[in-house]
Amino acid sequence: MKRMVFTVLIAVVAWIGLAPASAQQRSAAVMLEAANQKATLEGDLPGAIKICREVVAAFNKTDRTAAATAMLRMADYYEQLRDPQAPKILSEILANYADVTAVAAAAQARMSNSATARMICEDCADPMGSISADGRVMLTVEPYFRNGPGGGDIGVRDLRTGTLTPLQIDGTGQSLVGFAMFPELSRNGRQIAYLWGTSNTTAELRVIGRESKSKARVLLRQEGSPFVGPLGWLSGTSLLAFRAGADRRVELLKVSTTDGVVTPIASLGWRLSPPPGKIIAPSPDGRFIAIEALPADPPAEIPGRAWPWATEQIFVMPAVGGVESAVTSGAGAKRWPIWSADGNFVLYTGDVSGAWDLWAVPVREGKPAGAPILVKKAIGEVRSLGMTSTGVYHYYEGRTGVFRSTIAAVPASGPRASFDAFVGRRPMWSPDGRRVAVNRDRADGSLAVVVRTLATAEERVYTRPRILNLPFMWYPDSRALLVLARDDEGQTWYRLNLDNGQFEKLALQPSGAAGALTLPNVRAFAPDGRTLYVAGILNGSTVQELDRIVALDLSTGATRDLFRLPVERASLPRAAQQFALTISPDGTRLGLLFSDRQLEQTRLATVGVDGQGYLELTQPFKAGNLRNKLVWSRDGQWIYLTTTPASAAVDDDLHRVVRIQAGGGAFQETGIEVEGLESFDVNPDNSRLAYSTLRPEGWGQLLWALDVAAILRSAK
Repeated sequence: MKRMVFTVLIAVVAWIGLAPASAQQRSAAVMLEAANQKATLEGDLPGAIKICREVVAAFNKTDRTAAATAMLRMADYYEQLRDPQAPKILSEILANYADVTAVAAAAQARMSNSATARMICEDCADPMGSISADGRVMLTVEPYFRNGPGGGDIGVRDLRTGTLTPLQIDGTGQSLVGFAMFPELSRNGRQIAYLWGTSNTTAELRVIGRESKSKARVLLRQEGSPFVGPLGWLSGTSLLAFRAGADRRVELLKVSTTDGVVTPIASLGWRLSPPPGKIIAPSPDGRFIAIEALPADPPAEIPGRAWPWATEQIFVMPAVGGVESAVTSGAGAKRWPIWSADGNFVLYTGDVSGAWDLWAVPVREGKPAGAPILVKKAIGEVRSLGMTSTGVYHYYEGRTGVFRSTIAAVPASGPRASFDAFVGRRPMWSPDGRRVAVNRDRADGSLAVVVRTLATAEERVYTRPRILNLPFMWYPDSRALLVLARDDEGQTWYRLNLDNGQFEKLALQPSGAAGALTLPNVRAFAPDGRTLYVAGILNGSTVQELDRIVALDLSTGATRDLFRLPVERASLPRAAQQFALTISPDGTRLGLLFSDRQLEQTRLATVGVDGQGYLELTQPFKAGNLRNKLVWSRDGQWIYLTTTPASAAVDDDLHRVVRIQAGGGAFQETGIEVEGLESFDVNPDNSRLAYSTLRPEGWGQLLWALDVAAILRSAK
């Protein structure tokens, strides 16, 4: 900021000292420099555009060079914002400023050597999805579309109408057994290949018909590793696929969809990190494969956080295996390869210029046939999703945004009364009602504990390595928090002393080797500060069937089975999204909220901490994602939870916050409905509710379409 002020000040002083004849020219120069500083130093592109518009308005008649230059700058700023106004500005320069030859030539070059992307949607893209050859549909998977508790399904989204049709694969939704990933549509649009994961050690390559409720066929099953899946179709009856064993070395395969015959193509070792997803692509004729990988196989697996992206290159090899050719070289990362519609180019994103641009390298018979050409400048950190048969490139752009917590009045009346909103997620109210603890993302990707004093908005930040993203639980004296973090031994519970910022190590989270297999994100913290109640998994279950509540002694690490859910095995919840726990303020009873999969309804009950006296508080009802959505009020009178409004569509993810007397009865409304509710907590006097959502402010899953056919034709 100081540099900007100083630069502008020098320019203004110089302008004041000049003769009146050049006053307007210098004023335009000062304004253009101010726009440049605002864009480059402050990162305020809309502010820079505003200044440029002022230059055009002020100097359009008296200094056309300045006005045209301002227009060209505006086009550049709009392009950085991925705003479709950029080409309109360039066209206006060519139409109205042809006499300013240098600027008009620059605009013409921009129009000739760059393409304009069309945004299809701001909230539908999926980095694991794929686009059909005709560009009409996109395949998407959970959690990039919402399909009720558990999810795991594949959806077919019509890109013309925006409608989405879930396939309703067996084992998804309420009957969750596994998750589908990396769906690939066949060339005739009738079949879908996908990865089906059922655990951390088992995965399958499957094919299913495009119609809802089709029967899937298993082509390849991988034991000991969750990495096996499709990379694209080589022909109408064969898939390009990958698999990786327990050592995570990646192997490329050709898999027949008619008889399941597997033909090895090549071993890539540790040159890429599984699952490879969209970084390997077959050519349109199925003869070659483009690969994003390290130039050489490292001597050992490289951890994901240490992956040397900047040394990756793009390689092409025959689809039958054999010698590969590097089609890129030099400094900078090269990512997300995809073939042009005619198979004559491999497109990729690269940061050679310091920004992420879209490039295309000509390829003939699997070998580079010329220097890469720039297709689109400053496209951003995007992912390739598909190329249509007419040459329209589709890509994904994710905008992370900022997570905020909101405090609202209970009950809400009229427009919801909001007391406060601040950065952070998963708010938990202190027992004394004075503070709220939230999770907050840091710039380096780590997580911080933030405690906010509500009366003053003062915040204290506490950090340690590898804090896990769960709601932090308060000790009864409001002076400490229970925090889960990862260390060399595994997931470990810590007591965070808020007075001195020290993390005191407690017990390991039971993970099977240390005791019962449990889920730490389904838990209730006893008011004695010594016992944690967590959801446990059925002994010997090959899938995640939650059948019990386990008591963990935080001082000794000892566990004991407390209670078994009184339902048949077919009704047991199979994910953290289908189970929630809370505890009464006197520590004598637990509240349970769990999905009955067989009934396809949700049950609400209480049980004593001795495992006796199970009592259902109401009839089963409809509710969505249950995790972190059950709160016992601190006066002991109420249990707060969420239900699904009767008017909600399947993919609305709409949560209605209600409460019920702790002894049972009818639901009472709070007046609060939140889409994408992540978690909530209630203050001690039941007058306010703090909550966060799954969607951060400014978040987006953008799908773009870019017609590259003309540019690539001109480059031949």
